This record gives sequence, C-alpha cells and structure tokens, in this order.
Amino acid sequence: MLRLIGFIVFLAIFLVFILSNLGNKCDIAFIQWTLRDIPVYIIVFGTFIFGMISSIPVMISISLKKKKLGDKSPKPKKGKKGAESDGALDTYEVR
Repeated sequence: MLRLIGFIVFLAIFLVFILSNLGNKCDIAFIQWTLRDIPVYIIVFGTFIFGMISSIPVMISISLKKKKLGDKSPKPKKGKKGAESDGALDTYEVR
C-alpha cells in the first residue's frame, strides 16, 4: 500500500513538472546531429528512463554474484535466554 501511495505522489510531482514546463523547449546537439525544440519534460523523462535501463546490467551482475555465493548474508545472533528483543539493537555475526 505504501508503494502505491509513493507511486501516486511521484506521478503527481511529475505531472506538476510537466505542466509547469510545457512552454520550455531546448535543442539537443550530438556530434553532427541537432534536435530542435524538444520539450524539457521529454528530455528529463528520457534521461530518467536511460538511467533505469543502464542500471539493469549492474543489478543482474549483483544478482548473479549473490546466487553464486549462495546468499551468505549475516544472520542475527541469538540473544541471552529470557532476554526480550525487538530486533532494533540486534548484532550480526560475520562468518
């Protein structure tokens, strides 16, 4: 539910950004090509998507590395017998 609310807030902020920059246009020049009068919100959204796509190989390599190592994440130590713990101050054992 919290994820949905965050997504809706993100979309609302993005919509306000688009509406406030409808009249702003700029040129993009790359080597010998020039794209003229591109709306700013399209450029920002395009760079965001490019960043998301370029992070995919990093996420895949992290996933494969975890799978290869067998996901040896640190496990919490067991507390003293009879001690109550909410998990906030648990320490972790490094193997």
